[in-house]
Amino acid sequence: MAINKHIARTVWALIFTVLLALPVVTAWNLIAAPMNPRLLAIIGKRLGGVTAKDPLDWSWKAVGDGTLQKALALRVAEANPLRPWLIRSYNQLRASLFDELTAQGLVRGKDRQLLETFYLDDYCQRTVGMADERARDRIPLLKDIQDFYRSRGGVFLFVVTPSKLGYMPEAFTGTRPCPSTEAARNELRPRYVELLRQAGIEVFDAAALVYAQRHVQAMPLFPRDGAHWNDLGLAIASVAILNRLNQVAGRTVAAPLTYSMTIDDQATERDIDLIGFQNRLLDPPPIRTPHVQYRSEIDCSTFPGRDANAAIVGGSFIRMTAEVLIRDACMARLDSYFYLKLEREGGIPFRTLDRDLSPAQLARLRDTQILILEENESFLGKSAHVRALHEILMQR
Repeated sequence: MAINKHIARTVWALIFTVLLALPVVTAWNLIAAPMNPRLLAIIGKRLGGVTAKDPLDWSWKAVGDGTLQKALALRVAEANPLRPWLIRSYNQLRASLFDELTAQGLVRGKDRQLLETFYLDDYCQRTVGMADERARDRIPLLKDIQDFYRSRGGVFLFVVTPSKLGYMPEAFTGTRPCPSTEAARNELRPRYVELLRQAGIEVFDAAALVYAQRHVQAMPLFPRDGAHWNDLGLAIASVAILNRLNQVAGRTVAAPLTYSMTIDDQATERDIDLIGFQNRLLDPPPIRTPHVQYRSEIDCSTFPGRDANAAIVGGSFIRMTAEVLIRDACMARLDSYFYLKLEREGGIPFRTLDRDLSPAQLARLRDTQILILEENESFLGKSAHVRALHEILMQR
């Protein structure tokens, strides 16, 4: 009986201590978050898929309509150190009991393949003739960009990257009504690339390369629980891109690479990013995952191309190729501009160098000697970063 009373007192003491500590730690998090997110004190892993918040509006109008009060209340709730653990526990319960997807904007296809719904939205809205319409708008911009670099003795390459949906369309097109025809869905990329080539644009279709490997490789090039290509898909495309870059340049600007592969059950964050968005308490079960090791016969320390001023402008697929080119292909001065303005990345280890780039920072692209511009197959002809880059280069 005495032991039970001691245990009870200990439990109540712990609860009391936690209740006392919560407001103190919450206050600390409110102060620390704006300074450095690493200073946050939380229980469990941080939540994934959290976007940056808009600055607080301290105007009387915001006070009058309650906007400021709501924003402050949300910040206090998010500063609670128990919040990540509570959310993950709730999501894990829903997933375990009801097999629910615990994040918005996801769709589950055949064989439990995961995909973000906006890829499917775009895919199912394609129409016959869309490639011609988009190419007519894009070709003048791309010709101007290409001419800008070539006129200065530079190198330009436009790259089309694949999508998981384009790689395995049958896994997802049956999950919802898809009004577009199969002919329209299959026409967009090949026709778009053909029209750009006819116009003299230097294009490398990495999507076609990856799709052609689907029944050649021993394992898929896209992970079940991820949105982007796995290590093997990345290697196949990246080696081909750098080889094409050297051909276009007429010299070796990137060290030629070969690669070897091992397979284990240790998935990288990229292989399970769509699980990460669901913020569950438990890690997903192990899954067969390829891991690639690159090799080059060139010594980067003496490679003339390591000092070339190079840049990649594009989205989430090509930024992975940027890391390979910097780390393994000796392009030490290459910078990756994530959707042009959002982030500038580079260096070894590959990391974010700047965020929310200013016009002055983006003006560096006018002095670049080697430029790789990328659009993903899902957004051909409508990626905002292409037009934005054109505006920067055409400034007088």
